Amino acid sequence: MARQRYDNSIGTLGAGLSSAGTTITFASAPSWPTLAKGNYIPLVIDPPGAAPNGNYEVVYVTAYTAGGTTATIKRGQEGTTGVSHGSGATWLCAPTASSESWDMPHNYPLVYTSDFTDATSLASSNAPLKNDTGNATIDTTNQQIKNTDGSENRIYLQTSYLGYPNWRGGLIQAKYVPVSSAPDFSLTMDDGNNWMQIQGSNITFKNFTGGTFAQGSTLGITLTAGSTYWVRFFLFWPLWIGEVWTKDPSTAVAGDTPGWQNAWAGTSGGSSSNKPSVGRPGIRMNTNGDLVKELKFWRTPHFATV
Repeated sequence: MARQRYDNSIGTLGAGLSSAGTTITFASAPSWPTLAKGNYIPLVIDPPGAAPNGNYEVVYVTAYTAGGTTATIKRGQEGTTGVSHGSGATWLCAPTASSESWDMPHNYPLVYTSDFTDATSLASSNAPLKNDTGNATIDTTNQQIKNTDGSENRIYLQTSYLGYPNWRGGLIQAKYVPVSSAPDFSLTMDDGNNWMQIQGSNITFKNFTGGTFAQGSTLGITLTAGSTYWVRFFLFWPLWIGEVWTKDPSTAVAGDTPGWQNAWAGTSGGSSSNKPSVGRPGIRMNTNGDLVKELKFWRTPHFATV
């Protein structure tokens, strides 16, 4: 049974759906091919926006014919419960936090990775990484990059290293060592206009104009100074996923969970005005002494329609 994924696939319900209904009606036909027997398409119905949504549900489309406005679904998947959804409710095809986030690196092309063994990776104008502000330094002996002045250090992957003409979504992972239990650290996309920020005990997603997009939640774990965490930010428009792991997520197996995780839908009625612009992924370190020991960038495989 193979999971199918389709970019930029979003719409509304053409009719209400009861809590036990197994036929979904779309307001307009999705641009999917006929679904092969045994395959399925994950859909999120009534995705959360700026606040958690009690009607949020993951369903699996198990039968669909190209051009049709109805499909057969399995209800209440991936820890959600079958609930009623009204006509006009939003649906979207996107990765879901519970089932896909830990294996994202295996599904998307790796663009660049650094273990900071090369001091020149940040030193020259042609280097892969650029320190736009602040004075972050590379310690090649301990294989880490460090905030040495307490200012905001913004470090981006140079455009020439993206390996793709348009960066409009992907995954950033940092192996992060906070200097205090009240960190101020961000993973960014799109020239810093779009980021996930850990600040104290809270995580906030910021939107493309710099305002607060969604308060994720409190971490639920206390970051310990000197301990290592794996912080990840994934954007596959219109879904955002953020995670904080206490172990290397690349070693995770089914059933392993991060210390914190949340997902948000970054759309309102499918508006294209909120789509991310082309930009550069990177990190922000705002605390003197903070360390990043490894930095990896993946991109979504295709975003031609965005």
